[in-house]
Amino acid sequence: MTEDNRICLAREAMLLFIRSLPVGAHFNIIRFGSNFDILFKNETLTAVYDEQTAKEAEKLTRSMQADFGGTELLEPLKHLKDHPPIKDRSRQIFLLTDGEISNTNEVTNEYEIFKRGSMRIPHIIPVHEVSIKI
Repeated sequence: MTEDNRICLAREAMLLFIRSLPVGAHFNIIRFGSNFDILFKNETLTAVYDEQTAKEAEKLTRSMQADFGGTELLEPLKHLKDHPPIKDRSRQIFLLTDGEISNTNEVTNEYEIFKRGSMRIPHIIPVHEVSIKI
């Protein structure tokens, strides 16, 4: 499968996730590769899902290209760990990627730390050609 096809599938899956969120849900999008970028940059790393934030998320998703280099997931996970979820809420991560995670052992170890800590991650869902099994 070509790089263009993989990123198109990831974009379509992301749009489906965005459109499936309930109004009032807290969410964010973190693009990652050799570096990472966060759509809603605030203390809680979340925005409340409404018409405006949905439009922002869809606009970002439609513009996504395979232009972040690599598929480095460890640093975004560490960043999330350093920014715990809102009090009395758990954090769910849905992972969509168009590439392979190269440092699977480190990522798996970080995931285990999340599971043992105060931040619960109930769902990591690999979508399309992910090389990591969690």
